[in-house]
Amino acid sequence: MRHISFLDNRGFSVYEIIAVVIILSVLLSLTIPEYTVLIRRGENQEAEQFLRAVWIAEQDYRLENGNFAGNVNLLDLDVDPLKNFIIFPQQQNIVCGGNTANSLTHVHKVVNGDFEYEIVLLEDGRISCFPCGTVCQRMGYDPF
Repeated sequence: MRHISFLDNRGFSVYEIIAVVIILSVLLSLTIPEYTVLIRRGENQEAEQFLRAVWIAEQDYRLENGNFAGNVNLLDLDVDPLKNFIIFPQQQNIVCGGNTANSLTHVHKVVNGDFEYEIVLLEDGRISCFPCGTVCQRMGYDPF
């Protein structure tokens, strides 16, 4: 049996270093997309909290006036400004895979100046995501 000495100065071979780099690259390529989804879910909680406040204010407005406000600016809201989203206060028809829904309001997620996705408050109080597809489904939103 060979005795291993820590005073041996041979080091690692090039093949061993390449193998470690390849393994680390594969592991990172698998974990970074999931990490991004977790970050988005955390940011989306801010938007969902805002949309829940809008839903409560819309219900109050509807009781007083008989219809939805149709514009967030008409509601009595006391909420902090959104950090990660841009608010679009008007109603909008959304088409997703042949299904149509009317949103009371929606917030856009913008990354580096480009629209990425939007989180919408539907007329029945559900919160969904648009455009339909992989981005929204990976974040856990059900299609409407």
